[in-house]
Amino acid sequence: MTVYNTDDQVLRRAITSILGQSLKDIELIVVDDASVNNAFDVISCIAEHDDRLRVIRNTTNMKAAHSRNQCILASRANYVAIMDADDECSPERLQVQKEFLDSRPQFDFVGTAAWLFDEQGVWGQRTCPTQPLKSDFLFVLPFVHASLMFRKQALMAVGNYRVTKVTRRMEDYELLMRMYASGSRGANLQRPLYSMREDEAALRRRKYAYRLDEVRVRYSGFIQLGLMPRGMPYVLKPLVVGLIPSRMLSWMKDIYYSRRHVSGL
Repeated sequence: MTVYNTDDQVLRRAITSILGQSLKDIELIVVDDASVNNAFDVISCIAEHDDRLRVIRNTTNMKAAHSRNQCILASRANYVAIMDADDECSPERLQVQKEFLDSRPQFDFVGTAAWLFDEQGVWGQRTCPTQPLKSDFLFVLPFVHASLMFRKQALMAVGNYRVTKVTRRMEDYELLMRMYASGSRGANLQRPLYSMREDEAALRRRKYAYRLDEVRVRYSGFIQLGLMPRGMPYVLKPLVVGLIPSRMLSWMKDIYYSRRHVSGL
């Protein structure tokens, strides 16, 4: 988990939802990415009462990709699960994902469906294809990134997250396309074991300037995946959808994936 100026109560709920997992043999590594509020104090206080929580503090803000890599390198387990500091997850999430990867060596990572919520409560659900193909990356990232559990070896094999200016808000998309290009494959459980915060604060973080970065990430990734030149219209897609209201865009994504075949994972 990477943290930057997350609200106290929101952060506590995110941490509690991990430390309260049915799978007890875990470690939670939290990188405080130079928060200027009291996030570090909140994390440290919780760590005093649960030695499974380890905290790393950056003196300067290094952004998500760098901080996630710190977590991966510090981890001691064979599996690495992502958790965003303003989200929550079901108590059985990690157990279910671990059992999936234990029994299916053909997959290097697994995500889940997710509830979408804001201050008023749950307002929607995000589902993705059960076994995404390379072509599924054309329209949108076919995984809820923060719900993913990886085999650590698979992450290390591709050099973890790429730390560049272009990938500052696209580190998840870039990583997963690179993993697919290297031969890794992922799956999505259709159970909503993750709850993703989609409120006004989240929407404000999606600046139009980042759409240009996404164009570059898509172009490079689609070449690696062998999706060009037919993928060119999708390369330019971010510039168009950036003008569409986010709630409408979320609805369009759900309609798109509801038409994909879903098996019983």
